[in-house]
Amino acid sequence: MHTPISYSIVIPMYNKANVVMDTINSVREQTFKDFECIIVDDGSTDDSVLVVEKYLREDARFRLIKKHNGGVSSARNEGIRQAKKPYIAFLDADDLWNKYYLEVMSFLIDTLPNNGIYGCGWRHSYGSFVGGGNFCKVCRNFCVQNVNYWKHPFAYTSSSVVIDKRVFKKVGCFDERISIGEDIDMWYRILLSYKGAYYSECLVYYRQDGENRLSDTAPCWNKHFVCYFDKWAKDRSVNADFRYFIDNVVAPRLFIFQEDYRFLKDITFRNQVKKVRKSLDKTNISIKTIIRLYLPRMFHIYWLFKHRIVHSL
Repeated sequence: MHTPISYSIVIPMYNKANVVMDTINSVREQTFKDFECIIVDDGSTDDSVLVVEKYLREDARFRLIKKHNGGVSSARNEGIRQAKKPYIAFLDADDLWNKYYLEVMSFLIDTLPNNGIYGCGWRHSYGSFVGGGNFCKVCRNFCVQNVNYWKHPFAYTSSSVVIDKRVFKKVGCFDERISIGEDIDMWYRILLSYKGAYYSECLVYYRQDGENRLSDTAPCWNKHFVCYFDKWAKDRSVNADFRYFIDNVVAPRLFIFQEDYRFLKDITFRNQVKKVRKSLDKTNISIKTIIRLYLPRMFHIYWLFKHRIVHSL
């Protein structure tokens, strides 16, 4: 018999005064009621705290923790430390849950009680419009157990996962050096030690409003998960499926760094990027990606010919 199901919902928050009310309401509307909600304010400089404090007087299940700004990984870790329930559900302060989300996750845990991580389908949402499917390539069954997650990538996101709290004692918490892809790094570490379960229907909406688009700005190398590629060296050496998967995740993310002006100007940064590039198993990567990574000038000639010259004919 597994642990009775109840949740600590951890919401890391930084300057989300204009959207956090919607997020909290999506929690309050859950049909499954056995939860506490821990909102971790990571040093917000707007009115986020004032907005949240109004809710604290209305619902005793919600509590606010204030801390100095340390990044999203630090905020989630504080929520994990403060959690009192056996299962932890993460929700970003600008995303939304379907009202049946926790109820479905409870069904998933009941059905597959010995997994380390549970997730469901998710979609991008732009303002009031919900569009596009989730990015998971698992088959569309009612309930899917990912025996080999590496064959079915990107099933889990930062607002669509539930994790048994005991898992963190084995694999550790979020890597606080990382603030871009920190959730990806966390799921990989869990899935290298545990099985994951997945419910195929979309119950989570990942809001992609202007202020939430990290891709619009050049990422910082030292805060990106690909900077710490060597942390997976041991697992890559013994798990061929994982090696294939992680190399294909990391390789295209190196494009933005080696095409950054710093790659030409900063020799230390350039050598760090090259070190990761050199570590990749080229037998796992497509020819197009190899050309772009290792022969960038040739790739740009190809791109120019294909997209500029050919299309103009």
